[in-house]
Amino acid sequence: MSTVANYGVPRGEAFSPLVLIRVFEDTKSEGSTAALIGYVFEFDHSMAKENPPRQAYWKLPAEHPEVGETPLDTAIRCVRGETGLRVVREQLTHIGSYLVPNRSHYKCLFTADISQSELKMMHPFDPENEGEEAKFFTIQEFLVLVQSGEFLPPHYKDMVMYDLLSILGGGKTHG
Repeated sequence: MSTVANYGVPRGEAFSPLVLIRVFEDTKSEGSTAALIGYVFEFDHSMAKENPPRQAYWKLPAEHPEVGETPLDTAIRCVRGETGLRVVREQLTHIGSYLVPNRSHYKCLFTADISQSELKMMHPFDPENEGEEAKFFTIQEFLVLVQSGEFLPPHYKDMVMYDLLSILGGGKTHG
């Protein structure tokens, strides 16, 4: 059974995409290297209500699919609905997928690369926003979130598992 077109998820299986939104500095010239300056995370106030006495955490944007959506389609809708940012397929990269232990669905991790100037488009007014609050964090601010326990531990583990933290401060070529 092929899973390539469905990003590592067997056809008919449940999935939930997570999206690490990476923010790169604006570049002045085509093909120049842009430095990673931070990330966009969301704060989900409903987590504290649904799981008392659990606190709410900053986390990666995540969403459940609508009927007929691929993991990529869901990831694009998720970013728009939870942050107001409009990303296109070319801005997303599938990092990996895995079956969640003791659960009945797959997690699909994507990165979405945006430029610093795109941050001004962030807003909470999309009809799909269910009260999430999106915010930009510098790399240093993200590390403080992790150290203080304010970042959702399973999402941090996913970032570590796929070696996404080794690129902290790394560059990306836009062009």
